[in-house]
Amino acid sequence: MQMLRGMVFIDHMNFNIALNSLYKSQGLLTPRLDYNKLFRAIVLRE
Repeated sequence: MQMLRGMVFIDHMNFNIALNSLYKSQGLLTPRLDYNKLFRAIVLRE
């Protein structure tokens, strides 16, 4: 098995603004995200 490495760059501020807007438009509270888990899930997705 070969291990690949990469970097993911996310505009953190715009991501938070979009997330807050999405949840606010649905009348929900924005969840607190564990960004380490979030990015790991994105990278490990097959």
